[in-house]
Amino acid sequence: MTTTTLPRPTNPTVTPAATGHEEEARDETMSTTETKPRPEFCTDEHLEFLDDLRESGATNMYGAPQYIEEAFGMDRTEAREVVSYWMRTFSVRRAEAQS
Repeated sequence: MTTTTLPRPTNPTVTPAATGHEEEARDETMSTTETKPRPEFCTDEHLEFLDDLRESGATNMYGAPQYIEEAFGMDRTEAREVVSYWMRTFSVRRAEAQS
């Protein structure tokens, strides 16, 4: 079996959150959430589940929709929307929880 190594990006995108500029990240997240609101079917329970999943390290969060599908009986599209919302709002919700 041959293993293929994928090249790493030569100039990875650095986000404000990755550089410690949480205020800038919050501004970016808030503008994103203003344009795309929370899905009607997305509950606090889903967001808490995703927070716990992240903390557990059981999966890369891009794999989280499958966990949402299985745990809550959602279809793939809804699960992706929930995870997308969770990702867009993570820094804002985390900052609120810490204050």
